[in-house]
Amino acid sequence: MPILVKRYPNRKLYDTAEKQYISLEGINDLIRQGEEIKVIDNVTGEDLTAVILSQVILENEKKRIGFLPHTVLTGLIQSGGTTLNFMRRGLSSSFESLTHFDDEIKRRIGFLVDTGDLTLGEAEELVQKLLAVGQQKVDLFAPIEKALRTVLTERGIASRNELLNLSKQVEGLSAKLDEFSEPKSEADDQD
Repeated sequence: MPILVKRYPNRKLYDTAEKQYISLEGINDLIRQGEEIKVIDNVTGEDLTAVILSQVILENEKKRIGFLPHTVLTGLIQSGGTTLNFMRRGLSSSFESLTHFDDEIKRRIGFLVDTGDLTLGEAEELVQKLLAVGQQKVDLFAPIEKALRTVLTERGIASRNELLNLSKQVEGLSAKLDEFSEPKSEADDQD
């Protein structure tokens, strides 16, 4: 469940979980820690998450020259939500490929059962062994992974959770950009 942040009419942001005001930098820190946030206008209830995340990106850009290359920013503006949709699809497909490994093992062993090379009992035993070996390797690599995570964090490289959160945020930004890029109807023009 995302952390709810309310924006008040004085433009201050209030973290309802911590029961205190929070800055854009504080929101940046929460996101870097893998937290998901949702920002709403305290008066209207309007979802302002994409707007606030855009402000966080702007603040990061001000602090670090070249945080995002100009070509990326220009491309985002020129293409509206198209580029963000592309980024979202790219991130999603990367995560999906990580989850297909077990399914692929089962599919290939299922093929061996279908061709008669393995009995159903042998196949089940083999699947369990392969998945157990994979888990053992994961357990063996835990200290290495911990050290690697530390190094990646020190260098400011995003974790999987941060990338998942980024993917969700990209979806939100894409939806907001799509809203802004939709052509106005004639009824809107007459107002």
